[in-house]
Amino acid sequence: MAAATLAATLQPGSQPPQDRPNRRESRNDMPPIVRREDREFEVVLWGATGFTGKLTAQYLLERYGVSDGLRWAIAGRNAEKLEAIRSALTEETGVDASSLPIRVGDGQDSSFLASLARGTRVVCTTVGPYSRYGAPL
Repeated sequence: MAAATLAATLQPGSQPPQDRPNRRESRNDMPPIVRREDREFEVVLWGATGFTGKLTAQYLLERYGVSDGLRWAIAGRNAEKLEAIRSALTEETGVDASSLPIRVGDGQDSSFLASLARGTRVVCTTVGPYSRYGAPL
């Protein structure tokens, strides 16, 4: 960017350069904000069947239980593995995890990931390697 153009963009009331989109205009393409109370969960643990995911789920279960002040769920690609993790969590922690919600979907499916993100305040991802599998989220 030329010095004159940069100086013009820094002046009060100046317009953005024509080669850059106006931020206000680009926000129109964003999905509407979902209010906190309208979200199903506060935390969704994506990748719960892996080593780190299981440790994270164990911590959340021991700390918060299934619905004791934190609405959370485990999520991943394989329903059978998620159900097995949920059962193992009950056995290992002594906390009944049978009612812990499970969400199943494809990590490469952008519409699924968008709905997952809209339904929670935080998506905690433990998939790995992140550089290979985490970018779409």
